[in-house]
Amino acid sequence: MIRPSTWLSDETINAFMAALQLAHPHIKFFNTFFYSVLCGSAGRRSREGYNYEGVRRWTKKQTRSGIFEFESVVIPINKGNSHWCFAVICFKESRISFMDSLAGSTTFAKKVLQNLKRYLCDEWQEKVVSNQQQITLSNIRDIDSFELIEKVSGCPQQSDGSSCGVFVCYFAYCIARGEDVSRLPFNQKEADCFRKGIAYTLTLPLLILTSE
Repeated sequence: MIRPSTWLSDETINAFMAALQLAHPHIKFFNTFFYSVLCGSAGRRSREGYNYEGVRRWTKKQTRSGIFEFESVVIPINKGNSHWCFAVICFKESRISFMDSLAGSTTFAKKVLQNLKRYLCDEWQEKVVSNQQQITLSNIRDIDSFELIEKVSGCPQQSDGSSCGVFVCYFAYCIARGEDVSRLPFNQKEADCFRKGIAYTLTLPLLILTSE
């Protein structure tokens, strides 16, 4: 994990997301399996590559209106079992953003954003409308009007072939701290140092990185 040439496994990324979740309960940190199940690449696969039923119960234990109780939703994404990407849903800003430390074609990004927007529509119908929730969520606007950002301007980029998981953890860390990822001077050298922070967090979860 600490060596610069090491590719972070899903277990490591999931453990880091879980640690962030403990420290930041107002944000939902999904694990790496969420999107794989949602898009049908794990388990049951729909004809159109979308499987809401597979994740319908993932927010069942949340209060009142499921995913919409959170300020933001963080989603680490595995692309073709060879690369880690990242997406974040920000309800306050009515925006879904895709981040890739090896920015390439936007085709995959477009599909991810479409699937996540569809997920929000299905989740709203399932958790709010069908349950006749009489609530007003000031941080939710019309989901159809959400802005979809395929490439975040200034998104930090890796210069090797093994740090994508580190960058994903860093993106999640920034969201947890309320920082703008695109405005922070995070580069490959800092990514190598951040590996130690990830290891430290997983070793001592009660002393999460956000401690001032």
